[in-house]
Amino acid sequence: MPDDLVRERYLALLAALEELSTRGPMSTLTDIAAQVKTVGYHDPLPEPELRNSLDQLAKWGFAEPFRDYAAPVRSLQGLVVRQEAWALTRRGRGVVAGVRAAVVDVVRALQLPSRLLDGVGRTLRDILEHLGGDHGLLPGDLEDPANRRVEAVLT
Repeated sequence: MPDDLVRERYLALLAALEELSTRGPMSTLTDIAAQVKTVGYHDPLPEPELRNSLDQLAKWGFAEPFRDYAAPVRSLQGLVVRQEAWALTRRGRGVVAGVRAAVVDVVRALQLPSRLLDGVGRTLRDILEHLGGDHGLLPGDLEDPANRRVEAVLT
């Protein structure tokens, strides 16, 4: 799969788990699959792919599985799954909250004048260029009043 689609899948899973966490501490695969469609990911997501994606989120520390080993086993697959339920970890909740905050900030930023945003963008690019060359000191040309783009835009 292309990287963009994989990224969308993981974002949809994190969003689904975050939404489901408001209803209860853990969610089954069936609940997660239904919620993934609700948050806007409509590509088919068979149970093995869903489980593999959740396992990858668990490896990254964003989600964790809970298995009830006392649950009745109906099949060989049931032996592996054992009434599996999933929840976001603290780190996963932090990532979802960070993404939501960034989206809110972007919406606010888009309401600013475009010249101001361009000035901020150019200044940040200049700072990043200087970091790439000399890590010790920030060169004086950023302090030069002629290069203070953000101030010029604000005044």
